[in-house]
Formats: sequence, structure tokens, C-alpha cells
Amino acid sequence: LLDMRHYEVHVRTLPGIAELASGPIGAKDLQELDIADILGRDPVLPDAALLNLHVRAKVVLVTGAGGSIGSELCRQVLRCAPRCLLLADNSEFALYQVLQELRALRDALPAGQQPEVVALLASVQNEERMDSIMGAWRPDTVYHAAAYKHVPLVEHNPAEGLRNNVWGTMVCARTAARHGVANFVLVSTDKAVRPTNIMGASKRLAELVVQAFAQLLKDHPAEAYAALAAPAAAPVAAVAAAAAGSAWGPQSAFAFAAAPGQPGATTATVVALPGASGPV
Repeated sequence: LLDMRHYEVHVRTLPGIAELASGPIGAKDLQELDIADILGRDPVLPDAALLNLHVRAKVVLVTGAGGSIGSELCRQVLRCAPRCLLLADNSEFALYQVLQELRALRDALPAGQQPEVVALLASVQNEERMDSIMGAWRPDTVYHAAAYKHVPLVEHNPAEGLRNNVWGTMVCARTAARHGVANFVLVSTDKAVRPTNIMGASKRLAELVVQAFAQLLKDHPAEAYAALAAPAAAPVAAVAAAAAGSAWGPQSAFAFAAAPGQPGATTATVVALPGASGPV
């Protein structure tokens, strides 16, 4: 197939065996291949009302906006007419590219439906920077898509993968809760289901961070909001404790602590997740 890419060869579908046996087949029965043909299930169409609920006329922040998933999220959000779309990414080049594209898309929208699009250079691991962004722009909805997703790269750089995917999620969830963000959405991956690699395990831990934060804010709001004003290690320990004592069980426990002698740096201790090949 790769050798045929240079030629104008079209892939088309034929009717099923039963239809082929039951009668003559004409040229009109040869159909262009559609993504639905290989999906294996009926397509699920987006619910416009649900999409608009947390986006239309609101301030929306997308982390990892320059990545493949984050940039597509931004395109979809832009079509739902937010009041302001905030693009956060730590890659200057990726952020510039997506900013140029989104501004062109915005300018093509009808008058009155052209939101402000703002590019913000930021690392989700930098709590001070994320705190200043959320404090200044007061987003209503945060789509947290920033993550290291390349399985082999994260496998060879486990500490950075965990720091970015887990600690970065903790930072974003913590600052979102502190500034009263109404909706926080973590973009995860199917590799987080019974993970067998470090990238998947890190995204599963990120899910547990958000779940534990939500549970903590629901069950113990006073303690949770008090922890948000404490040094970074305090809320982390609280969330880790909530995860360990929750329905997810002690196998989901994890903890972060300040690295001695390195202000702002963190170390991570993570135990094996159910289904993982071994401790991370």
C-alpha cells in the first residue's frame, strides 16, 4: 500500500457477501471508504447543547493548546463562541502556530461571534505562573490537555513524564479550585485504563488527582479550601490521602514532597497501579 501512495488509487467498499450473492452489483454500489466503515460502531454525534453549556459566552482556558489534542480542542471551542479563548503552552513555536491559525478562523466568523484569543506562554508545572493566569483572566472552564503523550519518550524519561503529567495536573487543579473555576476537564487517554507503561500510569495518576480533588472539595470543603492557601506540599498530601482512603483503594496512593534544598522542586513516590507491570 505504501508503494501505491504516489498513484491515484482509490479505496472503495463493496456490498456484503449476502448482497453480492442476492443480485447484480453495479458501479453505483462501489462506495468511497468512510471513517464510519472502520469505526466498528455507530458514530456518536456531538451534543451541541452540552458543548455550548460550558463554552458559549464564557472564558475558556486550554492548556497544551499547541499540541495535537489541545489545538483541535481550541478549534472546536472557537466554533462555540466563547467570550475569550486562552491558549496556554510552554512551546513558543507551537503556541505561535496555533494562535495564527485560530485568529484566521476567528476572523472568518460572523460579527459578534469573534472571541478574543490570547496566547499565554506557561508551563503547567509552574504554579506561580498558572496562579497568575487564572487570577488575572478568571476562566469559567479549563480544558487541561497539557501532557507528555509519546509512550517511548516518557518510558525513557519517567521522572519528567510524571512531573509534567501528574504534578502539572495537580498544579492546574489546585489553582483552578483556588480561583473558583466552575468546570475543570482533564483530557486523559485510553492508555490510562489498566496501564502497562509509564505514560499510561502517569495519566491514570492524573485522573486520580482530579477525582480526589473533587471528592475532597465535596466531602470536606472547609479543609480543602484551607489547604489551598497552605504551602504546596500540604494539599498534595491531602489529595494523596483522599485517594488512598477512597473507593480506588490504597493501590492508587501517591505522594509528593518538596525536594530538600531545592525550592519549588518536587520528588514523587508512586506505587504500582492495578494492572501495571510493576512499580513506577
